[in-house]
Amino acid sequence: MVNKSLHFFLLGTASLWLGGLPLRAEGLGKDVCKKNFDSFKELLAKNPHDEATWNQLRVCTNELKRWNEAASIASDALAKDANIADAHLVLGITELHAKVYPKAAEEFRQASTLNSEKPAPYYYLGMADLFLNNPSEAAEAAEKAVTLDPRNATYHSQLAYADYLLGENDQCEAAAKKAVELDPNNVAAYKVLGNLYKREGRTAESDKAFEDGIHANGRIAAGTTRMAEKHDNQTSGNLPGLAAASPAIPSSAVPSHDVQTSPVRAAAPVGNDPAAFCKHQWEDMRQAVENHDYEKALTYFSDYLDTREQYRQAFKRLGSRLPAVLANVGELDECEIVIAVANCKASVTGQAGTINETVVRFERNTDSVWRIKSF
Repeated sequence: MVNKSLHFFLLGTASLWLGGLPLRAEGLGKDVCKKNFDSFKELLAKNPHDEATWNQLRVCTNELKRWNEAASIASDALAKDANIADAHLVLGITELHAKVYPKAAEEFRQASTLNSEKPAPYYYLGMADLFLNNPSEAAEAAEKAVTLDPRNATYHSQLAYADYLLGENDQCEAAAKKAVELDPNNVAAYKVLGNLYKREGRTAESDKAFEDGIHANGRIAAGTTRMAEKHDNQTSGNLPGLAAASPAIPSSAVPSHDVQTSPVRAAAPVGNDPAAFCKHQWEDMRQAVENHDYEKALTYFSDYLDTREQYRQAFKRLGSRLPAVLANVGELDECEIVIAVANCKASVTGQAGTINETVVRFERNTDSVWRIKSF
């Protein structure tokens, strides 16, 4: 069975999961994928060795989550010709998503055998081997991916993690540092370094690596948010994960000046019980909203990048409905602490009394205070 920390590493970082996919090179987005997805089957039926179309199918499958259709396209192609490396790769990715790891690994081995000069199959084979708790095999596959594409930071971070599991500390550190050198926003590599230094008793370096990882994650999130706002800045009236907004409150209700650190909990220790502390932060924020003290409520949100400003604008859009919206969110429970991030579950009462679930995420800020990152 794969442990929780391994799942967090493998699935918690989007760049790791998507490594090797030419997302930016292809210039594909959701709208383009929706428009063209149905044509991939026809194009590949006519020319099953069209590498460019297979690459686009891979990207769009992940973008649209149309795993079953992609699996069907790949299976149809392989029924006609079992020696199509890209078809094995796509089929393996769909099986990896379905958590059928042994079958996924076999498809990736087939793809790498048929096209040994392509790094992506080795990368995905390493991913499957990690899920199967085969770090030696994962390291071997990642090493091949790195050799074929030494400029791909994700391949280096995967190799670093496999070496970490194997206790190869020097190789782990070198691979993780190379990943960061190639991509300063490689969150996975920072996590590996943080855990490696912690294991070696290098506390200051460990803390710095984890902090660098949080900043990198924030930079990625901020970039994604700005892109989303450009696409839909007229209809985005919701707090993340919550219900639709109502008319905005006057701007004077939520001042625009910078928020200072809340004096209520700024000095609270984080080492005693981070989960309990996060729950207190959440309840204090809700109490401030209930009292219509929005400025105080904003102090409980992370001070990284423009997180507070994003929620300031969300507060404005929700207007007078904000207290009622938050009242529909239940108490936090099942908080999972991983490094400097906490994820807590909460029930949400929707229309007609339906009960849903959301996740409230916290992060430890530079002043060692846990604050709300998103919900």
